Amino acid sequence: MEPDTHLASSHFFAELRAYLRELVDGDRPAGDLIRAAAERMLAEFSSDVITWDWDHFDRVCAWIESLELPDQEDDSRMKLQPYQLMIVANIEARRWKENGKRATSTLFCEMARGGAKTMLMAMILSYHLAHSRAELQFHLGAPTASGAGEDTANLLRAFARQLGEPLKPVGSAGKEAVRNTQSGATIKVLPADEEKYHGLRSVICAIDEIAHIAKPILTRARTGVAKTGGQLITFSTPHHEKETIPYYAWRDQMVGELLEGHSKDEEIALIWTIDDGDPVDEFVPEVVEKANPGLGVTIQEKSIRDSFSSMVVSGTPATRADYQRQHLASFNDLGSGGLLDLDDWRACDAVPVFRPGRVWVGIDLSRGAACDSNRTDVCSVCAVQTSPEGVIQVKARHFMPSHRLEHFGFRSKLPLAEWASSDPPHLQLCPGRVIDPEMITMEIESLMKDYKVSEIAYDLWTFSRDVLHRWETVNRWTLKGRAQAQYVVPATEGLVDKVRQRKIAHGGDPILERSIKNARVKNYQGGRRPDKDPSRSMIDPLMALIYALSSCFEEGGDRISGYEGDEIAV
Repeated sequence: MEPDTHLASSHFFAELRAYLRELVDGDRPAGDLIRAAAERMLAEFSSDVITWDWDHFDRVCAWIESLELPDQEDDSRMKLQPYQLMIVANIEARRWKENGKRATSTLFCEMARGGAKTMLMAMILSYHLAHSRAELQFHLGAPTASGAGEDTANLLRAFARQLGEPLKPVGSAGKEAVRNTQSGATIKVLPADEEKYHGLRSVICAIDEIAHIAKPILTRARTGVAKTGGQLITFSTPHHEKETIPYYAWRDQMVGELLEGHSKDEEIALIWTIDDGDPVDEFVPEVVEKANPGLGVTIQEKSIRDSFSSMVVSGTPATRADYQRQHLASFNDLGSGGLLDLDDWRACDAVPVFRPGRVWVGIDLSRGAACDSNRTDVCSVCAVQTSPEGVIQVKARHFMPSHRLEHFGFRSKLPLAEWASSDPPHLQLCPGRVIDPEMITMEIESLMKDYKVSEIAYDLWTFSRDVLHRWETVNRWTLKGRAQAQYVVPATEGLVDKVRQRKIAHGGDPILERSIKNARVKNYQGGRRPDKDPSRSMIDPLMALIYALSSCFEEGGDRISGYEGDEIAV
């Protein structure tokens, strides 16, 4: 059921609804993240918690479209594009059903450069300043108050001059940009200095290019809007180095919750970007449009083609990475996942041969998709053994609930059904909604029967602690948690070395390969460990392998033994 408030006369809502349906139905190029946001928005049209003030939405949109665009020779007026309507609706129309107050306290918006993000932000702030009836504080944050901040401030001043009284352009860099002379409300430009955010009481705090601000201003900005029940709104293109930017810790959590279907009601993530597997080294308009929702209006295809030609075709790896970040709103990905070269990995696809003797087992324990979330975690059991020739043999079994298999495959772009139906199956399905711990127990018992299991290394994530306790006290298995960096970092480096030396035999396990492709590198105190962007799924099989290798390396099991037989010391 969708809202019925005066919608017959609301062309803004009709455009918005059509856009959302196109995103969800695949009739318009869309990445997984914005499609998930569209699905969520459509679901909230009939929510028990959220309602929508479409009358106010119409007023705001009509007001914005009455503005003339600055720096245009003719008197061009703003025409809101469908993606901009999506942004405006989540800021202005989305309300708590219980009390009618604004429901969106935090909105993160990302897209490629040229999406007119700053222009839209200036228009929204101008609307609120012009309609303020009290001495309210509106704040505009930017990487620098005199650079990008001053550019946005000049947009605000241009709109103030266009609108006239009671708006008055005032101030200079780092000061008030515009004042409402009747109400006393102001818009102030703030530099990227956390001290400047101390003590604020913002009705709206809008931060431009938040992904390029290394200082921890978000916490104080969030406190400032919490005092007034206001809104924190950020716009950005990706930064070239995530690890140094505080924004990404919060952003990645929101993205993960969005993909799992468990977003906080007060938080919205609108992210236009390309997907894993989309081509970067060829120009595909449908892929470009995923990250450029204003293509053909706010930025022209020819401009991006010219950048592709100079930055990718004739450029360097560095300029290629810049192109991917600026025009595809995505981090550089050369297809190796950042941890291992996939060609090196594929060269190690010999069929593993296990002999009687010691093995080490690693398990990434998970329940799989809890409830009705969109998690596509698997539970992987990986065994390793070193051959007399010094090659580490690897065999793994992967488990996942059968519930909503096709849905998970569609959302994650993983061939789950194909993996489950292969002969023999690469993916073991557990009946129901969660992974059956008894199936994992039986898998370990099978290994115990055939080999001498030296240690079972594991990580625990939503897996039954009762089962672990039983394994340790009743089965008397040797267990050790090995998810800490002190174990993962050296095992990761060891894995990379073994692959480069062709000292691994994994049999071409497609699930293990996909998890390696998904993995990103996180530097930790001089070492490396796998990590993942929440928008990418499933590195569990890789982690199970690393836990097993950690046990193996610690006991010297990767060294060639001079003994053979039932007590091969590997």
